[in-house]
Parts: sequence; C-alpha cells; structure tokens
Amino acid sequence: MLFIDSQARFAIAVAPQIFPFTFGDEPINSGEAISATCSILKGDFPMDIAWAFNGEPISVESTDQFSITKSKRLSVLSIDAVAARHAGEYTCTASNKAGASSHTAALAVNGNIARMCSRVSIYATTFRLFFLRRAKTKPSFSPHLLQSLHQYS
Repeated sequence: MLFIDSQARFAIAVAPQIFPFTFGDEPINSGEAISATCSILKGDFPMDIAWAFNGEPISVESTDQFSITKSKRLSVLSIDAVAARHAGEYTCTASNKAGASSHTAALAVNGNIARMCSRVSIYATTFRLFFLRRAKTKPSFSPHLLQSLHQYS
C-alpha cells in the first residue's frame, strides 16, 4: 500500500504475512500441553496480533483456558491441559495500517470418548453383576448391547 504525507513524501507500507502453523497431524491426547506459534514474517509496525477460537476472539482477561505471550513478531497461544472443549479451529490474525493476514489451524483432541466408554462399560458390568445376584430370573441382553460393552471393556 502506498501512502503520501503532507510534504509529498511517500512510503510503501507492508501488510503482515504469517508463517503457517499447525497442531500436528495426529489428535492431541486429553491432559497434554499444547502451543501454537504465530510468526509474522513481514509487515510494518505498529502491528496487532490476535487469536480467535472457532471464530470468537480469545481474551485471556476473561478466561483461564488459554495463555498468550507476545513479542514484536511472535504470539504464542498455550493450553496447559487440553480437554475436549479445546477442540476446534484456532485463528491468528495480524493487522497493521496496510492490511491484515490470518492463518487457521484445527486442533483435534482424543481420549475423552474412550475414557467415557470405559466408565460406561464398568458401570454396565457392575450393574449386570448386581442384577444377576438380586434377580430371580436371568436377565437377557441383546447381542448388540453385549458386543458394544465388550468393545470398550
């Protein structure tokens, strides 16, 4: 972008350019720490760098889920213990008077469904044993239910 001031001097302002970041190809395990670094390769100052989660701006003042550290050309988003609620799209946007640039990366989290299914299997097995001890008649379970329970036990 070209700017001309009152003394007929001109300057070319350079819009920010972000180096692409990723959370990796594999889902992150629940409970692990994760960080993403938004690196600005080009761009004139002053520059603002901001993060968004699923399209909503992240404000570290209003949440303790994330921490953000910034320097002139870097912004690092960190999560100390990833949980299912952290899965989604993270966008870093850098802007200055010449323009703006954004990059988005998806974070996938695994572990919670397996843990939940494991608990369901334990509860179902415990209920079945309790029911068998107390019942006068033998209970019947569908083959589909039994197959599902064995799959997660």
